[in-house]
Amino acid sequence: MTGTCTDDETKMYFDRPAAIKGFIDDGMISFIKTYPCRCEIDAAGHVTLFEREPAIDIHYSGTWVDDHFEGEWDMTISYQTEDGFPKEYECTGVWALYKEGDAPVQSLPY
Repeated sequence: MTGTCTDDETKMYFDRPAAIKGFIDDGMISFIKTYPCRCEIDAAGHVTLFEREPAIDIHYSGTWVDDHFEGEWDMTISYQTEDGFPKEYECTGVWALYKEGDAPVQSLPY
């Protein structure tokens, strides 16, 4: 499966959607989402774009539950310390994917 997607958290920041590539098989979904450029969202929800840097691939996996997919996402962020040493850390979370117009009105309890 290949395509594009727009999410509520970032749609106001990009002039084009994120790219997705993956598969759906027997109620399971796995895909990688790539934004147009590197994007960081801090704990307070503030978004910073790094337009000259490539986006970090975000890996999604999940299963079909009732009328939607839900699962977990993860990504690895690499950077250098002020001393020049390479460092990495993992970011993870949960997600849900609904057909446009079918999402619940309230936020999910994740």
